[in-house]
Amino acid sequence: ATRADERPSPDAQLSTGHPRASPGAAAEGRRMSAHKRRRRDQEHGIDIEDIAADPRPGMTAPCNIHFSADDSMIGYLLSKPGSRDQVLIVNTVDESGAVSSATPFVRQDFVHSDEETLSLEERLRRERTRSWGQGVTSFAWGSTTNIAVLQINGGVYVQRGIHGPLCQLVEADVDTDADLELEARAGRAQAGQGQGPVLDPKLSPDESALAFVRGAEVHVVRIDAGGEAAGPPVPVTTGASEELCVSHGLADFCAQEEMQRYDGYWWSPNSEFIAFQETNESAVPEFTIVHHRETAALAREVHRYPFTGGANPRVRLGVTPAFPGGRRPEPPVWLDLGIEGPSAQQGANGLSREGAG
Repeated sequence: ATRADERPSPDAQLSTGHPRASPGAAAEGRRMSAHKRRRRDQEHGIDIEDIAADPRPGMTAPCNIHFSADDSMIGYLLSKPGSRDQVLIVNTVDESGAVSSATPFVRQDFVHSDEETLSLEERLRRERTRSWGQGVTSFAWGSTTNIAVLQINGGVYVQRGIHGPLCQLVEADVDTDADLELEARAGRAQAGQGQGPVLDPKLSPDESALAFVRGAEVHVVRIDAGGEAAGPPVPVTTGASEELCVSHGLADFCAQEEMQRYDGYWWSPNSEFIAFQETNESAVPEFTIVHHRETAALAREVHRYPFTGGANPRVRLGVTPAFPGGRRPEPPVWLDLGIEGPSAQQGANGLSREGAG
């Protein structure tokens, strides 16, 4: 927890990216090109490199602007001009409507990941949502209180108010087999932890749990009263397969790119169930994009691309309990959407709790 009078000003926060530069940051500064160093220190005008860079000169602006549930705060993501490193800034609003000065919501110092370290799946999702920022890449308020869920450097955190502690609920992606081995040795290789990028984290309406997609399956982690994870994440869907081109909880390419629908799962209002989309792209032909100047890991992209007049992905909608009673996810109820394609029969017992409608 941090007192308000101890917090750095937003200008100080944004001018350095963090309250105090680390030795690593100083070394990075020495490795900068002369152009980047002048740009960082704002010692030159606009040149051709600025025009070709992203973000464009003068295009830095607040984004993802939202009121908290109790209307006491306005939050938004903001980066320093010429930088992609975003921080969450808030202005408090009193009962008279007066707005305070801008304050960083999170004081902790984080090392921001370069875009090149992102997985292909995460890069594509950010491109489709036109989200170019780093650092705090997304945030959302809770539906009843001023709790905020933030995605920072690939991990997912929650914080209750400006003075609350920042609690990590889900770890960031683990990239290599060596990292996975170290995670296993440390006893932290758990379901939903370190197994691919975390996509689309969402608080439940009652703020007691967080859902997210990892490894093409929907996972849920409970949150205790202190904002900590009350146990490891638990998968609530099963059966996704890269070989069979089946995923759960993710919007398909057509929905994201053409319809601007980026959600692939939804909480029920009573926080007891999750509706999710199953996508089967096995009938969609592959399309390869070659990047001749990229690193080896990203030199060749293979996509299932639905060409005009060709096959689209097959989708169906299922509903499953958010908190399975056993160790394995319960069979979902597949809804009759009245569209073509194979249909699945509802389980014999249907949903086990009231409120599924």
